[in-house]
Amino acid sequence: MNTQIIAHRGASYLANHENTMEAFQLALDVHANTIELDIRQTFDKILIVFHNEHINGFPVSALTYHQIQEMTNTSGYQVPTLEEVLLLARQKIHLLIEFKEAGYEKKAITLINSFLSYEEYSVQSFLDIVVRRIKKIDTSVNTGLLVGIQDADLSTRFNEYFPIRRLHACHADFISPHYYLATPEFILRMKHAGIPVLVWTVDSPKIITHYLTLDIAGIITNRPDVGIFLKSRQEREAAATAHTREKTFHLLKKFIPISGKQKH
Repeated sequence: MNTQIIAHRGASYLANHENTMEAFQLALDVHANTIELDIRQTFDKILIVFHNEHINGFPVSALTYHQIQEMTNTSGYQVPTLEEVLLLARQKIHLLIEFKEAGYEKKAITLINSFLSYEEYSVQSFLDIVVRRIKKIDTSVNTGLLVGIQDADLSTRFNEYFPIRRLHACHADFISPHYYLATPEFILRMKHAGIPVLVWTVDSPKIITHYLTLDIAGIITNRPDVGIFLKSRQEREAAATAHTREKTFHLLKKFIPISGKQKH
């Protein structure tokens, strides 16, 4: 499997602000395989790219897009609309779009489909109902369930570590666990069930390398430049090993001829 390096909220480690056009352009510049982003809906029904539920103490859903722009402009950045990001990414890079809330699934999928083909994006959410609704709206959309919520109780954590029932119930195509859930045993169970795994959020070079060796579907990281470097190094080492084995095989054939028939 070709593990995808997924830029978490863009190349957020390199950018001044995450989930911005700057962060997304930097992800393109470092040749990330995918950009991950969060979407919410404003009071005036505009889909924006923003992670937090509140801005300056006010719920995003209670503010107009203009009000949000005024608030964030004072902090030196602009909140992009989903449409702006779709325009930037179209025919350039895959998008992994996280729905932070329920209620605007049909509107968002309609907008996304007007810009991107099904091969150019996937969606995911912590909310099972969102994944289920999206699959009902359009069965062709590649959907994933996020797991690993903070401060979960024992029952919730158990269902996250053993998620097959939930995945089937909401018709998810892949799972995105926090890396503390993504043990080798968890990954093996998902592989046996045919469920791709996208691990979040991994910034340590040592842990990125670890997951590259486990051959998972994707690694979500704030440092896609590091991820791409480590992935390229692993591919070079694998190619060198394969080349050495091939040379050794051909050398052995010269000294140990292999006959197709044996005389008795």
